[in-house]
Amino acid sequence: MKAVLSKAPGLPDTLVLEDVPSPVAKAGEMVVSVKAVGVNFPDFLIIQDMYQYKPARPFSPGGEISGIVKSVGDGVTAFKVGDKVFGSTGAGGMAEEIAVPAARMNKLPDFMPFEEGAALLMTYGTSHYALKDRAKIKPGEKLLVLGAAGGVGLAAVELGKAMGAEVIAAASSQDKVDFCLSKGADKGFVYPQNPLSKDQQKALSETIKEISGGGVDVVRARVAAALGPDPGVVLADAVIAARAGEGDVQDGGEGAFGPASVGAAMLWRVAEDGFRVDPAMSERNEQRRHAGRDQVQHVVEAGG
Repeated sequence: MKAVLSKAPGLPDTLVLEDVPSPVAKAGEMVVSVKAVGVNFPDFLIIQDMYQYKPARPFSPGGEISGIVKSVGDGVTAFKVGDKVFGSTGAGGMAEEIAVPAARMNKLPDFMPFEEGAALLMTYGTSHYALKDRAKIKPGEKLLVLGAAGGVGLAAVELGKAMGAEVIAAASSQDKVDFCLSKGADKGFVYPQNPLSKDQQKALSETIKEISGGGVDVVRARVAAALGPDPGVVLADAVIAARAGEGDVQDGGEGAFGPASVGAAMLWRVAEDGFRVDPAMSERNEQRRHAGRDQVQHVVEAGG
């Protein structure tokens, strides 16, 4: 079979297409014929060795897929050959076939295209869990989405609206803000891209207060930080949904949030929590990932 491989750290132009042996399902696994693969920012980092998850090379990038079950290993009873599925893989998705633990897969409804299934879990699962379970957003509340034009940010815009919130989208250019408005955001503004001085922080705070009519109830943001000795390695990468007015900024995930998260939340005194999506999670964050996956699966089965 054909597979896209990362053989050395580098940008996407270092990837190669080669023939590799077809996988065989072990106990608890199934082989999926890949029909679509999601491409997310972690994939870009992983191939450069700039992420906490480092698969052994050579490996195929691609952390979420959709496809059709080709074979199942011993002990797999929830799926059968021919089932349409989607799920998170961590890596290995950019190949014609992949062997993956059955527990990481979900059934794809007939009404959902493969392309949508492969682009669902990481973005919408993350935002759904952050907004519903952590922030517990309510209809009529004001939601500020930072980095709103990215995959997870745009999912938060759409889900926030579906949950009845007034959504304010913040992005780094007017084109991105306009895109968010076309996807349902009620309001939007452009924020500076560079680290902010104290005066700029104050100005941004005033902008938020003005556009929201006095302040927001929930802030959705992505935080990433190099908390180890190598500043080029992203050791903390998470999404937070922070509810305003609940005390000081607090660590939300066993070291997942460090100085960068304080900087991201410096305009508000909030309690933050998050949902990390990567295969190298602690048990606690693994439970969160499954919670987000199960929530999205429930929504998908209900037809949206």
